[in-house]
Amino acid sequence: MKSNEGFSLIELIIVIAIMAVLVAVMAPALSSYIGSAKKRTDISNAKEIENTVTYIVQEALADNESKDVARNIVDNYNERILLVDKLVSDVDVTGQFKEKVASMLGQNEFQCKRKGYNFYIQVIIDETGTLYKVNCLCVKSNEEELNNWSGS
Repeated sequence: MKSNEGFSLIELIIVIAIMAVLVAVMAPALSSYIGSAKKRTDISNAKEIENTVTYIVQEALADNESKDVARNIVDNYNERILLVDKLVSDVDVTGQFKEKVASMLGQNEFQCKRKGYNFYIQVIIDETGTLYKVNCLCVKSNEEELNNWSGS
C-alpha cells in the first residue's frame, strides 16, 4: 500500500497560482484605499491646523502681550498663501507661536501624508484688525494650483 504524504508539485503550483491571481486582483483596490485614506487624513489635518491657527491668532489679537505677533501677521502675512511651516516659523522670533501650534496639534512638522503635497495656509484679517478667516489646504506644490486657489 502506497502512503501519500504531503502535496504533489502540481498541487503546490496550482495553489501558488491562485494566490498570485488573488494578490493581482486585490493590489489595485488596496492601493486605492490607501490613497483615499491619506487624502482624508490630509483634509482632517488641514482642518485641525486651520482651527488651531485661528484660535492662536484670535488669542494674539486679543492679548496685549502678543500684539507684536498679531501685528506681524497683519503687516506681513495678511491674505498671503504660504507654507504652514513658513508662517509658523516666521511669525515670531521667540518661537512661542510655533510652540503653541505644535503643542495644540501634537506635532512639530506639518507634512501631508501624500508625496508632493504640502499644507498651505492663508490668514485673512480685515481692516479693523479682526480675524476674518483662516484657510488651510493640502495641495500639490506648484504655482498654478496656488494661483488658482481661492482659499475656500
